[in-house]
Amino acid sequence: MTLLLSIALYLLTSVKSQCGYDEYHEEALEKGVLTQETWDEMEEHFEEEVEFWDNWDEDTDFFRRIRRLASDSDLTSRYFNGTLEIPVIVHVLYNPSHTVNLNDLIQLEQIQSQIIRLNMDFSSNNIENIPNSAFAALKANYMMSFKLHKVIRTQTSKTELTTHWEAADVKEAIDRNHYLNMYVSILGSNIGIGYAAGPGYAARSDYINIHYQFFGDPTFLWVMLKGDWKKTIAPIYTGSNIEASGRTATHEVGHWLHLEHVWGACNPRKPGDCTCSKDDHVKDTNEQIKPNFGCKHNAPPSQCGSLDMYQNFMDYSDDNCMALFTKGQLIRSLSILNQVNNDKGRKGLVDYQSV
Repeated sequence: MTLLLSIALYLLTSVKSQCGYDEYHEEALEKGVLTQETWDEMEEHFEEEVEFWDNWDEDTDFFRRIRRLASDSDLTSRYFNGTLEIPVIVHVLYNPSHTVNLNDLIQLEQIQSQIIRLNMDFSSNNIENIPNSAFAALKANYMMSFKLHKVIRTQTSKTELTTHWEAADVKEAIDRNHYLNMYVSILGSNIGIGYAAGPGYAARSDYINIHYQFFGDPTFLWVMLKGDWKKTIAPIYTGSNIEASGRTATHEVGHWLHLEHVWGACNPRKPGDCTCSKDDHVKDTNEQIKPNFGCKHNAPPSQCGSLDMYQNFMDYSDDNCMALFTKGQLIRSLSILNQVNNDKGRKGLVDYQSV
């Protein structure tokens, strides 16, 4: 292998590892796009919801109580009836003069494949095996479905986005109380492969943004286009021979629904910022200090005295290794659906369904 090829593969792997959520969150607080007061209120409300589920049964073991629920719908029925449908607006930001013109590259079939991937993952219908039976028992069905509402294509003179805020300058998010705004763009290497706003951000910046090479799932396109998908979709990341299969969006929508990375509310790219005492506020995800990469079935990692949940969608494992959200993560996401103030949660999604 030549030196240049080795460097190229290293850079691809490095980009694969990056989610820009931590930096976006820090910058949002600095710019006032998100206030600490709003964030603290959402955290307090989440703790109230955890307390409710702590007290709903006399059993003192939280995990036994949660497992004894007949189905995840027993959890979600406190917040909405049946399945919560979330309409999605996809924004394609493109530069017609760029050698990579996303207006031509990102076709409807690729967008639909991403919606299918979200629906598979959030409904617990994904097929990946979970060797750890204790983790498998915690796998949650969010009882949520995503439906493509509209595709908006917006021209820009930018060749790539180099800050987290440029996407909103090109096109602001639309009606964030009732829609998931999902952007597809060319992200600079300093941004990574995607980032997301959590609840409570200013309306114009409340969206997720995915680098075009990690958007969509070719495994679904293969079926939809009868084997002809290679002619219509953007190049898919193939570092270590692992194809991206739309899990970047699954991960970022997790942030949009109030989930932290499994290693907690800290930035592993800042030396010393993450420790075993910092966690993601979720009871059934074990503590860890840093992300996992690849797929560690043969040597399950243990960073803080317990096995890492390296297959969690909020870690950095390869797309074909990721397999679950937990019931505790589901409770955290549900907590933002029954806050009275829409600006401090996502209650509008439930109100919209009942209209």
